[in-house]
Parts: sequence; C-alpha cells; structure tokens
Amino acid sequence: MKYDCFCGKGIELSKRERTLCLNESVIFCSPECLLFYLKTLQKEGGFNFEEWNVKIKKAHLTAPTEYWDFYTGRFFRSKYEAVVSKFLLQNGFKYVYEPYVLSTNKVKMYIPDFFVLGLNLFIEVKGLWKGGSKKKVKEIIKNTNGALIVLPSYLQKQLEKFVNQN
Repeated sequence: MKYDCFCGKGIELSKRERTLCLNESVIFCSPECLLFYLKTLQKEGGFNFEEWNVKIKKAHLTAPTEYWDFYTGRFFRSKYEAVVSKFLLQNGFKYVYEPYVLSTNKVKMYIPDFFVLGLNLFIEVKGLWKGGSKKKVKEIIKNTNGALIVLPSYLQKQLEKFVNQN
C-alpha cells in the first residue's frame, strides 16, 4: 500500500511496516524526506508551546547504559536512537535526550526520546509498539498539534547509511 510522505514522493510499505506507522504522525520515505521536513519546520519557526494542551515536567530518568555511541560520546537506549542523534547533529539540529515528561488528561506519563531545540519538536524512535504506547503517542500528537513525530524502524537502515556517508 502506498502512503503519502512529507516530500510528496510517496512510500510503499509492507503490511508489517504499516503496523509501525501512525496516521497521526508525518510519514517519511527517506532520510532526505525527514531532513526536508526539519528544514521546512525550521523556516516556519517550529512549533508553538502555547498551542499545546499538555503538561510538561523535567524528566528524571536514570541514564541509559544499553548502547554506547562513539560519535556523540554517550549512551542511548538503542542503536537506532544513536543513529537519529548522529543524523540530527550532522545536519545542525541540537537536541536534548529524554528531557521531559508529557501528560494530558488521558496520558499520565510519556517521555519522548528527543526534543529538538529551536523547533519545539519531539521525536520518538520506535521499533515495535508495546502495550498502550500507540494510544499514548496518538494522544500526545493530538495535544501538541503534531509536535511529536515518530520514526518507525523501517527508516533505521536508510538513516544508518545516510549518516555513515556524511
């Protein structure tokens, strides 16, 4: 089935890949499509906190120890998160890793992986969906007017190749 992605080229996704996507989130066909989205958002001035219907508190998580990344000199919870970190930094986007706890009337606690400074954009790096996490993410997307994007695992290999070429 073909999906509309941000750049307009469209992307053909398998049945398994479709289960990783959310209709509420922007879909990306490639690293270039994601970069086009980020640069477009940058030109538009990013998202506006004042339009959000979420409570934001500073997160106090224990530091991850699962995956050491030599490029950034820090740990992440997965290799995919390290790849996204490298992608953001290589393209001039500063971020904070797991900085905030978001909550709404329906979601008590949700901690996105990245917060991109200057864009007021949250990025969630997602492999498989567990439990009620899909429902939580949909609710946060709705209450932040789309200021949370999901990067499903079908992009991981493309992003790895992209960051290793640059």
